[in-house]
Amino acid sequence: MELSTIIVLSLGVFLGGFIQTALGFAAGLVAFPIILLKLDFHQASAVMSIYFLAFSLIFTPQVWKDVNKKLALKLGLWGGIGTVIGVITLKYANLELLRHFLGAFIIFYVLYEKLKKSDHKLPYINKLAPLFGFTGGFSSGLFSHGGAFFVVYLNNQLSSIRKLRATIIAVIAIGNILRIPTLIQTGIFTTETLPIGLYALPAFTLSLILGHFFHKKSSTTILKNLTLIFLAFAGLYLLLN
Repeated sequence: MELSTIIVLSLGVFLGGFIQTALGFAAGLVAFPIILLKLDFHQASAVMSIYFLAFSLIFTPQVWKDVNKKLALKLGLWGGIGTVIGVITLKYANLELLRHFLGAFIIFYVLYEKLKKSDHKLPYINKLAPLFGFTGGFSSGLFSHGGAFFVVYLNNQLSSIRKLRATIIAVIAIGNILRIPTLIQTGIFTTETLPIGLYALPAFTLSLILGHFFHKKSSTTILKNLTLIFLAFAGLYLLLN
């Protein structure tokens, strides 16, 4: 593998892992625009699935005591179904169109985050767990990011930031466990995927350490705002390039 590819892959995995560890979600949104500079959509999805699963296996047990189990199960089951269908759709989708759709999806997410009112609750959302769960899972299977849909639903249910982060991690874990078997079944995850992914292992390890430290010691608001700025440029690049 070319050195430039290893550097780009490691940078994407590091930034995605760092954001995921600090905020609890958004690894795919951050990592994908970077990794797509060197890998195609299928390769990027397969490689990132390794680190999504590793993240879930490491952090879900750590935050388990703060997880709202009832909400996690209700949302996660629909999310798992959506993830499987999303991966199957990815197999047959036009990859060039997916790049543009991902760009549009990222821009929509940025606009939502900047325009939403943090203290505004929507009572009717409480009954829409199947819709938000499936849509989040489908988006996760297709774009490797569905956290935004899970956050919208859970933010309407939970007032504690700590419980919100923990429950999001648990919900995403269900989809991450189902992702690799589905990728293997569809032929997207191949014998070449694991060797390629291992090149970024040092970057992933460092991202977990620094992300965990940042989450404990610093304000996540600053990090989230910086992430949104990056995503705005990345979304425009994918949409227009």
